[in-house]
Parts: sequence; structure tokens; C-alpha cells
Amino acid sequence: MAMSGRDLLDHAWVDTWLQGRPAAQQHQYTAMEWKHHFLNLSKSLSYILRHGAAENDLTLREDGYIRVAVLLAHGQFQKNGYTEEELRVAVEKNSKQRFALKQEGNVLLVRAQQGHTGKVGHINQHAVNTTLTSADVPESVIHGTFRSKVNKILNEGLKTMGRDHIHMASGLPGDGEVVSGCRTESDTFLKVNARLAIDDGIEFLRSGNGVILTAGIKGILPPKYIESVMDRFGNVTKAVNVSSAASGYAKATTRQPAAPVQSTPTEPAPAPAPAPAPSQLSLGERNFLKQVKKVRAILKLQEQKVAGHLEPLQEEKLATLPEAIQELADLAKIISADSDLREKNKDVLELCSRG
Repeated sequence: MAMSGRDLLDHAWVDTWLQGRPAAQQHQYTAMEWKHHFLNLSKSLSYILRHGAAENDLTLREDGYIRVAVLLAHGQFQKNGYTEEELRVAVEKNSKQRFALKQEGNVLLVRAQQGHTGKVGHINQHAVNTTLTSADVPESVIHGTFRSKVNKILNEGLKTMGRDHIHMASGLPGDGEVVSGCRTESDTFLKVNARLAIDDGIEFLRSGNGVILTAGIKGILPPKYIESVMDRFGNVTKAVNVSSAASGYAKATTRQPAAPVQSTPTEPAPAPAPAPAPSQLSLGERNFLKQVKKVRAILKLQEQKVAGHLEPLQEEKLATLPEAIQELADLAKIISADSDLREKNKDVLELCSRG
């Protein structure tokens, strides 16, 4: 079965990993077969740790952990001959950081970071995730979806859809800091006013890999907490509940005024520093520049490889160059043809035109 382009990129690290393995292991499978091997291991972990533990006669602790030895002895894993070493590597290299390992004495445990359903068994979500307050919830809480579903969501709200929680990210997928929380195939994004929802008594959590979670009210987050609809570049295509958003932000950021500073007759109070000028760039343009910076950093690694040796982690980053260039090409579509940003980054944009 052929791997998707996304799966191939997510498993590009296998090539470097395989070079450091003993010769016998290198010849056990081809590089492509090893990639399939690790992809199937990740899928099996997702299924068992998020949904299928109970129906496979496996019991997770209330914090979601299970002993790795017990998991590998189960038929779902045993038939493919997965080893503890391979499981460790799969967890470490997972692009979405979906899993976590924990050592307790001589016992190694593994769990899913988020995405549990009731089918998996009893999970204490407060033992798995961190509860957020209106003071520490991220400024941007984003839910990825599809254009065809937006009207229904705006009418009925966001739903857990069989999971324990609605999943959201602390930014758009193109943001360098966002690891997980939004599907990469989403074409439309909803900005959620989490501060207002928390102030109204709705619980929000953060998983170990940074996903923002909420069960809403009986599995639904009402439409009143959806602030705006955006495209994949961060451009607002529809403002929804702007007044609610503004009131929620003001409520979360209100502070008591500081006591006035008493100046002495001989030393007048210094003039306040001028406020920094607001950025004139749109969110899409800022994301474009961020991606340009990312591509340039990878290109420097390419130059270093020609000049000498790269470390394994640098090799892995270099392997993401095609994906980074494709993301840059997508972001460049929103930049006007006569923009200074195009001219200043002409050398990098030429890579996009080469395909």
C-alpha cells in the first residue's frame, strides 16, 4: 500500500535512523518497508491508546498509561514483531507528538497525549491534561474544519463528535510553534473565544503536546464562543461574535490602575516611552515572512552539508525542505504581485517556481 505524501514527509527521519543501525537491521527491510513499519506502529498506538484498549482486553490507568511490555505482548503488536526500541523511536519521532513515555522504576509506560474516547475505558482527564484559566489560556485558540461545515457549526456549535473533547490548537498549522490540534487538511479555521467561555464556567484543558481541549456543555461548545472564520493564511473571511470577543478579552485583561508616581520638585517624572507602532503587515504576510525565515534556515543546512557533515537532527530538518518550500508557495499566493515582500525575497521564491 502506497504512503501518502504527508506520511512520507513525517517518516523522512527513517532514512537517517536506518544509517545508524547494524547491518543486519538495515537489510531486514528496505527503507520504504521500514517507513511502513513505523507508520503502522503509530496507527496501532493511536487506535489502542485512544479508542480500542477495552475491547482488546487491555486496561489503561486513569492517567492513560499502560506498561509497554503488556502492550507489545498483545496480538495487535506481537504479530508485527514490534520491539521496545522501535516503540521508543516511534514516540520520539512522531510529528504530532501524540504519545508520551514514562519510566517508573524498571517499568516503561506509554500513553496517548489526547484524543481519548469512552471506548478506551475510564480516563481521568485531569490526570492527563492541565486545566487552563482565563489568565493562561492562549490568545489564539483555533479549531480546524472545512468550508462545507461552517454554516452548520455557526448554527449548532462545535461538537465532540464521539471523542471526550473538541480539539483546538494555539495557532494556525503554519505557525512554527503549533505541533498538533488542527488537521493539516483543514481549509477553514475558527477562532474560539476561550477566555469568555472559561469565564462562563466552561472547562478548557491543555494536553502534553499543546492541544487545547474542551468538552463544552454536554459535548457542545455553543456558537456564541466562535469569534471569527479564517482561511488557512489567517485572513478573516467572516466576523461572527466580535462584541462578545471584545468583552471577553477586556474581562480577562482588566487590571487595577497602578498608584501614581510622585515626582520630586527637582526631578520631573520622565516622559512615557512612545508606544510601538502597530505592525502594518497582515497575519498572512507575517506568516509568509516566518516561512521565508524557516526556508532560509534549512537552506543554510544544505550549504553546511556540502561543506561537511551534519548532525542527525540537522539531517532530519534538511529533509523537510520540500515541504517547507511547498508551504511557502501556498503562503505566497496571498502576497500581491507588486509587494515589496516578493522583491526582497525573490531568491527564495524562485525555489517555489522550480516546483
